[in-house]
Amino acid sequence: MNSTQKTVVMSDIHIGNGASYSWFQGPYVTYATTMFNRVAADPSVAELVLLGDIFDNWLYPLNVVPLTAPQIISGMDAGLRGAIQACVAKLPVVYYMNGNHDMGVQQADLAQLGSGGKQIQWIAADNYNAKHGNTRRLEHGNACDMFNAPDAASDTIGGYSLGFFITRLVASSKNQAAAWQTVKAVVDRNEANKVAYSAQRVNAAAMGVADFPPYGAFLVGLIVSALQVVAKVPDSQKIRFAEPALDNNFTVGNIKKHYWSLYDAWVALYPQYLVQTMLAGLVPNGLDWYATLLLSQGVKPPIVMGHTHLGEQNPSGAAGYTNDGCWCNPSESGGGGKGMPTYAEVAGSQATLRTFAP
Repeated sequence: MNSTQKTVVMSDIHIGNGASYSWFQGPYVTYATTMFNRVAADPSVAELVLLGDIFDNWLYPLNVVPLTAPQIISGMDAGLRGAIQACVAKLPVVYYMNGNHDMGVQQADLAQLGSGGKQIQWIAADNYNAKHGNTRRLEHGNACDMFNAPDAASDTIGGYSLGFFITRLVASSKNQAAAWQTVKAVVDRNEANKVAYSAQRVNAAAMGVADFPPYGAFLVGLIVSALQVVAKVPDSQKIRFAEPALDNNFTVGNIKKHYWSLYDAWVALYPQYLVQTMLAGLVPNGLDWYATLLLSQGVKPPIVMGHTHLGEQNPSGAAGYTNDGCWCNPSESGGGGKGMPTYAEVAGSQATLRTFAP
């Protein structure tokens, strides 16, 4: 890649089934289609990097079976699909990295988007960055998000992150923005929640309860219960899954009995940034602290992430960090971005935030 060539970075399109609860619909389909066609026709583009949450396998009400990536591709708008395939055929390379809403997508899932004898290349963030000699850092951003990072603990449901179930409850709500604000409110009250938990623990000890659950279980219960009020779903509500072995075998009440280890694990990972890890996907500037931390650890800029749905460039304290924004309805996703979709261009040691113009 020479100095006249550039990498185009797009994330957070959230292509799903197009239902009313989906974030990718209306003008965003046209915007994304136009953008992909422009990128395909631009001879200065050496790479297109799809930086996660391109497909959405999470944002479905509890009583709807989430679509897999191949199912989404099969049913997607023909013009959009053709525009993505034009990029695959005409550009030197198109990379795909996972976010949280498309966490399970792998190389085989992208086969239907092949064109011109080429395929989209699925790649892990570390491997992509290594290809560029670690002179840049591109990742979706969910790896520092307590609720939306991959969770290898034994107390998950089906290996899903807690954020999967939070998102399912949000999608079940008539007012998604209010549901996201409900989660944020619980997190914002974290210190008060700890006080309430301590009081309950003292009472339990006085009653001879020796195995009182950890604070993490208390926090999970608070979040799920608060979302149940907004979504108006009972503990007995069954959850649909794409996997037959999981489908209808768990309820909302079951969620509260899992993920107990999550909080303590993140206390160990980020003791100084604990609340920030909980807010990473809930506030527009939720990754600024993480970019600042990476820069302080010697990571070379530019750093480009998505996840928050709000385009940013060089926020205070994080010069060298760009968030590429989103291509979906930002007001419904907790991000808070407004206006036209945004993306990033990386050339040499610089990343530049661009605003899409129809």
